[in-house]
Order: sequence, then C-alpha cells, then structure tokens
Amino acid sequence: MAKRSLFVLLTVVFLFCASFYVYATDDLLIPANTSNVPVVINNKIGSVTITGGILNAEGSLMESELTFDEKRTIAGLAPNNTSVKLTVFRLDNTGEFNEDGTPITERVDLNVYELVVGQTEMFSLTADLFIGDNNLEITTVSTDARTFRYVCLLTRTPAEIKTDIQNTSVFPWQILQDAFPGLFNIPFAE
Repeated sequence: MAKRSLFVLLTVVFLFCASFYVYATDDLLIPANTSNVPVVINNKIGSVTITGGILNAEGSLMESELTFDEKRTIAGLAPNNTSVKLTVFRLDNTGEFNEDGTPITERVDLNVYELVVGQTEMFSLTADLFIGDNNLEITTVSTDARTFRYVCLLTRTPAEIKTDIQNTSVFPWQILQDAFPGLFNIPFAE
C-alpha cells in the first residue's frame, strides 16, 4: 500500500511539473522582442491575433500549404492603430553559390498590402497568389512601435491539375501492376 501511495504521489508531482514546463515554454520563456525576432504563440503575432487564412487544423499559424486558390485572405484582430502589412515575395536564385554549394537567393517583393487597424479592431487583407511559391510575410507594428514578423509559404498549383486529380481513378491492382509489370495478367479498360 505504501509503495502504491508513493507511486501515485510521484506521478502527480511529475505530471504537475511537466504541465508547468509546457506552460512555461509557451508563455513565459519568450525571448525579448527586437525588430527581427518573431514572437509567435499559436495564432498570435505580437499583439495581433490571426483568425483566418493561414491557420492549420489545430488553429495555430501554419508554416506551409499547397493551394489551388488564386487569392488568400488573411483576417485577424488587433488593437486600434496597429499597422499590419502583408508582403507576397519569392526567393530568386542569383546564379551564385555559397561556399557549401547552396544557391544564393535574393528576395523579390511581388505585392504589398497595408492597413492601419481601426476602432473595430478587426482587419482583413487579400493577397493575389502567383503560380509556384508565394512567401507571405505578415509584419505588425504595435502602437508602442514594436515590430513583429511571421513568414509562411503558400505554393499555388494550377487549377488544371486539380481537375486532373479529381478525374483520375486508381485501383489498387493498377498500382501493383505498375510496380510489378508482368506479375499480373489483368486486362484493364482504358
């Protein structure tokens, strides 16, 4: 009985400490903000809360996504007079390489959308997406002049591919037939 009580007590203490650690890493151990350090917690960029457009299934800010959409609307909540800027950019190769052989890229801004949040404390910005990689940088400047940045990648695929995917049907034996030609002699109707 004493061993069981000790085990239960140690388990409760461990779970308490573990939950405090998770809480502390999410909210208390954020680095001091400078203009280049992103402070992102779940769906918040500084004092701005993102409510749509770049959230994953868990409700946190996503890092990347494949899309067929021509436009993307980023919506959120922010204190009055907060500046919000959405920049769509791509990274182009310069034709030069680093010492380790990786290509050197340069940033090319494609579109910039800006606004100052009003008294409703709600905002939305709609960005045009280009075929290929679209880096979306959200920059917020709070009323006390602190700057926060967040970048995610949206890769837009042509709509024709979506139609091709929707009209394609693959049967399990076709996959096996393709993987092991001649193993099965199953006729397929084209």
